[in-house]
Amino acid sequence: TTAGSAGIRKLRERSLWWLLYPPAPRTVDPPIQGVQSAPAPALAAPVPPVPTEAVAPVAAVVPRRSPPAPTPAFGRVLVAGDADEVRLVGPAGTVAPGERVPAGSWQIVARFGAVEVRPPDRVTVPADGTVRVRCLRAVENCVVGEQ
Repeated sequence: TTAGSAGIRKLRERSLWWLLYPPAPRTVDPPIQGVQSAPAPALAAPVPPVPTEAVAPVAAVVPRRSPPAPTPAFGRVLVAGDADEVRLVGPAGTVAPGERVPAGSWQIVARFGAVEVRPPDRVTVPADGTVRVRCLRAVENCVVGEQ
């Protein structure tokens, strides 16, 4: 049977026989006696816990500098008619109509003698723009013209 085994061995070497019938796994030799493995590393000393009072809180949000305030924009309000007095009331306070009126929406307040009128029309002053207001005593009213 040795001749038969030798033939099978040659057949395995020259063909794909080893793919269909892989060789048996080899056994691993047992470890050599008397050899010692390296000692386990020593554990470091435990770190004591840090008290929470000693830790300063970290700010969650870093404050940013606010952008510079925009330069106020102005427009003009020109008043025509026969009102005794005309003023504009708005978020910036009370201003007289004229060449430098802060841009924004304003309530017109007109006085005809002893009567003070607040017309329903509001003046919207655009930046670098001109608005015309006409106030008439006969109707005790002011009308906003071109904006």
